[in-house]
Formats: sequence, structure tokens, C-alpha cells
Amino acid sequence: MAITGPSSFVWTSEQFISHWTLANDQLGVGNELVLKGNIALADLQSKLTALNVKRFELQSAITSREQLRGGLNSKRAALHEWLRLFNETVRADYGGTSWETSLPDLPSEIAGQGAYMRALDDTRSIWTQMNADPAITTPITLLGGYDLAAFTADVTDLLAAFTAVHHAEKVEELSRLQRNRLQDDIYAV
Repeated sequence: MAITGPSSFVWTSEQFISHWTLANDQLGVGNELVLKGNIALADLQSKLTALNVKRFELQSAITSREQLRGGLNSKRAALHEWLRLFNETVRADYGGTSWETSLPDLPSEIAGQGAYMRALDDTRSIWTQMNADPAITTPITLLGGYDLAAFTADVTDLLAAFTAVHHAEKVEELSRLQRNRLQDDIYAV
């Protein structure tokens, strides 16, 4: 009945509880086995219950983080495409101008928040300035009428998604640490 990792704690603890219960039955009422530190069977049962609750919470945190990460990746991919289209539009319509040379490089599709937000902020700034330029007679719009307002809303949504994923990662990390502490408590028994 060795504990070999996080997945074996519940099964092994249940085996210990089963054997401990049998031992207590053999010893009789009033003679129940109590371990060093005054740890009784009920203490192990309580720790196991807490561990099962924490394992469920951890799995929920993992699932939540994975779902949020999926949403973030979808938003990031969509904005990556809008960045590409914006750069292509500026190059096609304003090639050889300072607008073209000021375009940001496209971040990698898997780039972190810093690289993405830098490129998005640069693009939003350029787009805003182009729309305000008197030499450009109509506001810049992309395929399907996608305009600066839609882009700004999508950037805000992406930033919120990055924040939500970061928060979910912290919740998962804390749940994992709490589960590990409960496992350490059980292991000590």
C-alpha cells in the first residue's frame, strides 16, 4: 500500500482506513488504535474527505483554465488575422509612406501577452492616426466593414481574456498547493 504519487493518495488512504477499521473492530470499543500525535481513524477520514474535495476543486480549476485558454487562443487567432489584413491594406494602399514603415511586425500566433499587446497597441495607434489624417479621406476599414471601433473592442476583449486566464492559472496553482499540503498531511499519518 505505497503512495506513489498524487493519484494514489485516495486509493491508498481508503486501504489504510479499511485496515484501520478492521483493527479497531478487533481491538474493541474503547481500545481503538490511536497513532502518535493522538491521530485517530476519524482524523484520517476527515483528511481524506478534505483531499477529495480539494481534488475536485483542482480539477474544476484545471477545466476552467483550459476553457478560458481556448477562448483566449480563438480571440488571439482572430486578432492576428486582423493585424495581418491591416498591414496588407496599409502596404497596398499606402506603400512607400511612413504609414507602411511604422507598421508593427506580426507577433507569433503563440506569443505571450506582452508581444501581442505591443503589436495591437501599435496598430490601434497607427489606425487612429490614419483615420485622423486629412490626406486620408475615408476611415480605414477592412474586410466586411471591420473598423477601428471593432478592432478596439476586440483588443479590449483579448486583454480581458488574458487577465481571466492569468487569474485561472493562479486559482489552479493555489488549488494544487492546497491539495499537495493535504497529501502531505495524509502522508504523515
